[in-house]
Amino acid sequence: MGAKDPSARWFVWRRTRRRFHRLCTVTSAWPVRFAVLTGLLLVFVFICLLMWGWRDEERPRVPSPVIRTAEFQAVKPGQIREDRFFFRGRSERGEADYEWNLRTGTLLKEGEKSETGVIPLGNHGLLTVLSEGAARLLMVQKRVHRNRIAYNVRAGMHHPVSVSPRGDAIVYPVGDADDVSLALFRPKEGRSHPIPETRFSSRTNIATAVSWSPSGRFLSVADRVYAVGDTVPVTILRSGPGWWSPKEDVRATVEDNRRLVLWNAETGKRRVVFETPSGEEIVPPVVWDSHGHYFSFATGRRVSGELFFEKVHVMDGQLYHYVENEHNLQSTQLDHLMIGPGGGYVSYVINGMLKLIHLRTQNSLVFDVYHQLAGQSHPFIRHEPNGVWLAEGRHVLYIGDDMKEKEIYRTSRPLMGFYLSPRLHRLLIVEKMPHGCKLSLIDLKRLGQSASSGDSGNTG
Repeated sequence: MGAKDPSARWFVWRRTRRRFHRLCTVTSAWPVRFAVLTGLLLVFVFICLLMWGWRDEERPRVPSPVIRTAEFQAVKPGQIREDRFFFRGRSERGEADYEWNLRTGTLLKEGEKSETGVIPLGNHGLLTVLSEGAARLLMVQKRVHRNRIAYNVRAGMHHPVSVSPRGDAIVYPVGDADDVSLALFRPKEGRSHPIPETRFSSRTNIATAVSWSPSGRFLSVADRVYAVGDTVPVTILRSGPGWWSPKEDVRATVEDNRRLVLWNAETGKRRVVFETPSGEEIVPPVVWDSHGHYFSFATGRRVSGELFFEKVHVMDGQLYHYVENEHNLQSTQLDHLMIGPGGGYVSYVINGMLKLIHLRTQNSLVFDVYHQLAGQSHPFIRHEPNGVWLAEGRHVLYIGDDMKEKEIYRTSRPLMGFYLSPRLHRLLIVEKMPHGCKLSLIDLKRLGQSASSGDSGNTG
């Protein structure tokens, strides 16, 4: 069959065009015209919606960086152990102890936990802390050859226990509400030893009053130092305020408010590393960097009985000595003194402003931390080997080695503080609310793909 005549196709097209023109010009055909045009418009809209939906399906979904949130009337932080943040929260239902697992995002209330108060003791077994009303029961399980042995120790008030760095000793409270003393339990022996001359009231924060030397062979309780060893009785070695090095059994102590002494607990030797000029005094505390190479402290003068901070010192106990002079005529409040790993940075708060100094270049930055100081108990700065994390106002910053500020996260509410997981992959922020505070767990890996304001996410 041959091809169609082109003139015939042209005739059909002219006839169709004339009919459509007649339809559009004849008055009686307006209803038909309206229906046709409406149909064409609907078809056009339908095609556009299909195309938009198809493109939306191809657009990658960006997950929110907020994993979970929770609101409380008040939060009293405890400690971070591995990826777990322990705190006491108050809500309309009352107060309770909570555990927030930063790795999994789960928030557990005491009584709902399957692993409440479980502390690994390394080669010395496993410690489980069980609540019994206002008291606690310590259950230590250890494996001897093929047998499993369990020791039950009845502790006193609802205070946290303190475990030595090697896990071979546990300090726990004994006594009643008005007279709390301390005892030491050794899993190796399976028995407890009283710690002499320790008396506290129920309001004392025993967790901060007890500190261990890095080897775990020495223990300080308030102003006293005890030798605990493996089998020796708990004996008093020396009295006086001090601060342990994180790497050696060396304690920095202040004598007569003027001399800074490094005291070796094992050898008993002492070395004066700094002495103030006449009229000046050393102001505690002395803080160490996490490597134990550097320490920092402040000095000042008293005028009419009021202390004025004048200098912040960073030393290594040998030849290095950096001094930051303060010229503020109202330098009467200096706190939150910190020094970074390896002496990278030193920071402190003076009269409500945080000063950060890069020790290698001696460049400095100043930040307003008013909201964070109002939060009181929540940390708002963290030193890392290559930089510093800082909460200022409504955002979390990272200040790197070039002293440039990089915004990590921003919220719509004032920040009270933050907590970082050990691997720096999760960020737990505390925001101020009209009637309390809000905790939000942030996945830092998602922040490179999302620009969330911090108000999104799950509420739980």
